[in-house]
Formats: sequence, C-alpha cells, structure tokens
Amino acid sequence: MFRAVRILRGRSDGGNAAPVLAAAAAEPDVPLYESYPHLSLVTDTGKEELPEDTNEPESEGEPPKGSGRARRILFGLVLVMVAAGSAYAVYETRTSTLQAKIFAGMMKDVNYRMEQGPSDAIRFPADSPYDARLGYSHLPAFLGKLHTRDYVVDAQARMSPKMLELADYGLFASYREKNRAGLEILDCRSQPLFGSRFPERQYERFDDAPQLLVQSLLFIENRELLDPAYPKRNPAIEWDRFSKAVFDKTLHSVGIGGGAPPAPGPAPPPPPPKNPPPP
Repeated sequence: MFRAVRILRGRSDGGNAAPVLAAAAAEPDVPLYESYPHLSLVTDTGKEELPEDTNEPESEGEPPKGSGRARRILFGLVLVMVAAGSAYAVYETRTSTLQAKIFAGMMKDVNYRMEQGPSDAIRFPADSPYDARLGYSHLPAFLGKLHTRDYVVDAQARMSPKMLELADYGLFASYREKNRAGLEILDCRSQPLFGSRFPERQYERFDDAPQLLVQSLLFIENRELLDPAYPKRNPAIEWDRFSKAVFDKTLHSVGIGGGAPPAPGPAPPPPPPKNPPPP
C-alpha cells in the first residue's frame, strides 16, 4: 500500500513523497487521511464503519410506544360491552326472562294456610284503592268492633315467614286477587240471612266484555298489555312510561324539571279602612 501511495504521490508532486511518508510513519497512531487530506482516497479496508445511531432518545413526557393501540382496544371493549348490555336490556323488556327467574325464586317460599282460631302470623294491607274497595285495609277495625260484640274468629290465615318478611319490607303480599268480594250471613241451619256482593255486576269471562270497553281501558292503562307479539312481557311495567317517569324524576331532583309555574290566583280584597266614615 505504501508503494502505491509513493507512486501516486510522486506523480502528483514530482517525487516529493518520501518526506510525507516519513512524517506519517513518525505518528503511527494517526491515520494518513486525517493528517494529510490529500490522501483521503486511500481507505483502510480492514476497518468497518459503524452506522450512525439515528434513533433519537425518547423524552420523559412522551407515553411509551403502543399506548395508543391499548386505548383503542379498551375503547372497543367498552363499546362492545355497552352494545351487549343495551341489546340484553331490550331483550329483557320484551321477554322478562331475568325478572321471571328472580321473582320465581323469591316467591318459592311465599305462601299461607288457613288454621283454626285467630292468627299470630298475619299482616293487613295498607290503604290502597283495591284493598280499600274490597275492605281488606279495614279488617283490623272490623275485627275490633266484632270482638267488642262477643264475636270470635273461627279461622284465619297464617302467613309463611318469607311472606311476613316481604310484608315488613313494605312489599305487597302475593296472593290470587279476587275480582269480587262480599259478605254472607247464615243462620244456624246454614240458610242465608243476608248477602252483599261488590261489585254487584261483572262479566263472567274476558270474551264477554265489549271490545270498545277493552280498547278504552287499554288506551288509558297500558296500550301494549295485550300485544300478541310479546306474550311473555311483564304486564305490571310499561317500560316507556317507566323510563320517562324516572327521567322526569331525575330532572326534578336536580332542579331542572318541575313543570310550568302555577297560574296566579285572584287578587286578595283590599283591607278595610281603620276608621270608616260614619254613615
């Protein structure tokens, strides 16, 4: 290699390459192309140049790589869960599957039985329209008045512990409701002395009721009650009205709703004069 350099150098400057090589040999640790730029064409093939590191260091405030993908995956999972929950809510409002399982499990131990004598395990209903109309909510007062007139209870219902527990929580007792109630008094020969029924008239079957009456009641109470498309829907809840009531109650509780202000009443009459003039 030195010979080739001497030949090239000799051709360029007329044979003055020896002093240059001698000076370069005096400094063996310094490459020739650094000491003498005109020799930069000659490279050392024994050394491999390392590639420069072009990756800039990550700043401390930047999130690690892949966090955006994790956020997208989390958002997708939340979106799928919300969609699945909404679909199941719609399914539940149409079939009442979950409600049937819960209420059937609760009602498994709810029952009552008739036994002789007054009952020590009984709860009387509150004053509701149905119970007041049929007299159930007034039974304690009726029994007290009869007891003062030497009447005794021959037989009375005994509620199960689960039924008493639900009644103490404020829930309605579960039993087969009657459409008609009344009072019948018999003599010693079991012959009727007095009888009263309420209501006095009723339809024996549902098909006997006129369609105009049925449609009018459905329009007032629940228009979806007899919809044949969803025969397993819970008849006790109309979900669109229930949702609207919950929404209005929520707005009212935070002070947003409340309806229109009441109309102003008539102005009060002016006060009479303190010293009226003599007639």
